[in-house]
Amino acid sequence: MSQNYRLKLRLPTGAEMEAEGAQDFIEAQKDWFWTHLSLKERGEDAPEPSFAQGLQKPWTQIAEARKNGIMLLGKGKNSPAEACLILLGAARALLDQARPTAAQLAKCLRLSGYSVARIDRILQNSVKNNEIMPSGSRRSRCYELTQKGRNKSLYLAQELANIMTQT
Repeated sequence: MSQNYRLKLRLPTGAEMEAEGAQDFIEAQKDWFWTHLSLKERGEDAPEPSFAQGLQKPWTQIAEARKNGIMLLGKGKNSPAEACLILLGAARALLDQARPTAAQLAKCLRLSGYSVARIDRILQNSVKNNEIMPSGSRRSRCYELTQKGRNKSLYLAQELANIMTQT
């Protein structure tokens, strides 16, 4: 069983960073944070952290890109809401699609073996917890991971990959 670590930084300048997960994930997040701050001090634009940088392996182990969307290769003990977070992260990493629509996300959940009635109800708590940012309305509503959601998505993906490699 992998050990879970947590790092929280608050600098006098007001910059904050919080990460939770495996040790290599924490170190990658910390390195990106310090690089981002040093570039910002020089007035340069810091790139977004690459979702796949050094972490492509969990995404390809747990998900598969198909013409209909992303399909999870295993469920683990994830709830439909957690599966949505993983699917949003996989769509970003594998398809470079940051904002899938509710209809696309529902189709991906069904492909992955989850029964879905309404995506908005499934994601209600994730939106309240600031893990997902919705935009649009009705069937054209899109969902995007926030930084907190990206961290949780990657953590859940790594846990699912660990479960799948043990069996």
